[in-house]
Amino acid sequence: GNEHYQVHSWSFNFERDANGDLDLNRPKGGATNVAKKVANHVAWAAKHAFRPKFVIVYSAMDACAGFYGCGKDAAKLRRYWPQYVKAVKKTMNEAGVDDADYVIEVKDEPALKVMDQLLDLHKLAKETCPTVRLAMLLAAWKPSVEQMRAFIPYAETWILWRGGYWGTKAYRDFCEELKAAGREVMHYSCQVTLRLPLLQYYRQHAWFAERHGLDGAYMYQLTDHMGGAKFGSKDFKSIPYGGLFYRSFGTPLPSLRYMALREGHTDVKFLAALKAKNAAANDPEIAAFLRDAAVDVMDRHPNDATLPDRLRDKARELLAKAERSSAKQ
Repeated sequence: GNEHYQVHSWSFNFERDANGDLDLNRPKGGATNVAKKVANHVAWAAKHAFRPKFVIVYSAMDACAGFYGCGKDAAKLRRYWPQYVKAVKKTMNEAGVDDADYVIEVKDEPALKVMDQLLDLHKLAKETCPTVRLAMLLAAWKPSVEQMRAFIPYAETWILWRGGYWGTKAYRDFCEELKAAGREVMHYSCQVTLRLPLLQYYRQHAWFAERHGLDGAYMYQLTDHMGGAKFGSKDFKSIPYGGLFYRSFGTPLPSLRYMALREGHTDVKFLAALKAKNAAANDPEIAAFLRDAAVDVMDRHPNDATLPDRLRDKARELLAKAERSSAKQ
């Protein structure tokens, strides 16, 4: 049921022409087949009747600097950054993805000291390709509200660390300000300790997004280690960290954490289906259920491990009720 797919920011490498500028007709390395890979996702999504979204991650500005030898030379990065953005746009469009269906994460979890440079690169990207969408992904070290507000005209998607942006009123209010400006607001988690609670950290992951009216929920911990017998994860017998997947003789093996995460996302899909049904049925019982469900799970009874299951059962009953009401009409 995932609708968002990641494309690595290091996938957009191009040869340079005689003037040292990027030749967008001569991709090299991973860039030679990235459009084909993205197009495969688009075709697969079409078979399943949904429109996929893509996120160019991580730290596109660092990928650009690394490809084209910018180092810490800010002026050189300003030269190649607009060309990199054009390369992303051209590649994604050729793969059948409109600018509205992908975002570029300019810097992953930026340090506060780079915020001015980051804002400059956001502005430069928009001057170069106004229709390209950019993403802000902010970590535990929170910029001030004033610093973040400067990015609102230049970043369409905001992916904020779950543990840091809804605990204080000023940042909660800023999230509402983003929504009012038509920006997407999502949360993310990325810890991998084995001591994280299955209920609060995994089962309630999607419920958190539902509670705060967010547009998406990310968890950046699919695989826990880049080594092991197979690239991307450790074998299940070693279990060094709390990734979502392990391997058993080369076969992906979901963890209990993954199962809890998926259960929570399924819970929220039931709520979404119920919302869609009630748009026509306009049943007050269903409306009251939808109003209270996420508040009950996240605020009133956050330690009740049985509550999500009971609410899903109730949602199923209410869906049947809405179906019967529709049939009578």
